[in-house]
Amino acid sequence: MSVQRHDFLNHLQVISGLIQLNKVDRVREYINQVSLEVERLSKVGHLLVPEVSASLLVGHFIAGKHQVEVIYEIDTNLDACAVPGKILAEVVEEVFAQSLECLVPPGVPDRTLKISLAENEKKYVFRIFSPDPSHREVDGAQSRLALIGNKLIPYGGKVGMVVTGGGGEIFVVFPRNLPDQHNIRA
Repeated sequence: MSVQRHDFLNHLQVISGLIQLNKVDRVREYINQVSLEVERLSKVGHLLVPEVSASLLVGHFIAGKHQVEVIYEIDTNLDACAVPGKILAEVVEEVFAQSLECLVPPGVPDRTLKISLAENEKKYVFRIFSPDPSHREVDGAQSRLALIGNKLIPYGGKVGMVVTGGGGEIFVVFPRNLPDQHNIRA
């Protein structure tokens, strides 16, 4: 909360400075940019698994400290998640950290992580895309992801990675509670 308050005060100072410089068009542009960021982050806060929300917000804060932009596309609230929140949060935190490692070193030109969370009738899919990871980073990440993926196996979930010329994507697939299942989320 204190980070958000600090960010809000910084935004007010930027807007005040732009107004004093009579840069009205830039003020509108800046407010639109901030509004979009707040809207994206509010979707993180509306997830019904608070542990996952916390993991994403902490990751977002760490990314910001390293000047890495995080773009969210969240199209679910995890209302029927079959994986306990603590387990899922650990997986999300590790995946976020793995992706962030690719972008932290100086000289990385595109410092953007794209995170999506979607669902269908049987599963949720969490994806995190980072541009052009090095082969060394990919090799290390694959072994660590295999370990973290073991936490999802009892629930029917999995973790994987795909690397192409355009970048690397780590994905996490985990089941929804089907209507005839008991809610096993703890």
